[in-house]
Amino acid sequence: MRLSLLGTALLASLAVAQNTVSNTILVFARDSTSGYSATSGFNAYGIPYQLVIVPQAGITLPTLNSSTTAGNYGGILVLSEVAYSYSTGWGSALTTAQWQQLYNYQTQFGVRMVRLDVYPGPDFGTWLLVMNMS
Repeated sequence: MRLSLLGTALLASLAVAQNTVSNTILVFARDSTSGYSATSGFNAYGIPYQLVIVPQAGITLPTLNSSTTAGNYGGILVLSEVAYSYSTGWGSALTTAQWQQLYNYQTQFGVRMVRLDVYPGPDFGTWLLVMNMS
């Protein structure tokens, strides 16, 4: 059983190694001002990026990969979860299905996602514990 798991892991890593990705960073932001705070550093170092402004109504994701082995982005940066206040509370303008597409891309192409300015929660292994001390 152990050899089987090791063999499976090796095959998975070889599959990722055969993939190629562009060095462009995909950046999601709610507006150009917050987008600038993330991309100005990329500009300073000549790092290519694509800024996607996500309005409260949501967007269609850009094409993440051009084939099963060629990814269009070498990393993903999401600012403030691109979250807005809706009638049901705060939530991301990206749908659950879109988040899953991003996670699948990460896995398939071995790229990292950085989520900045995110409220702690179970997605990140943290829970907010509120105690009433009165």
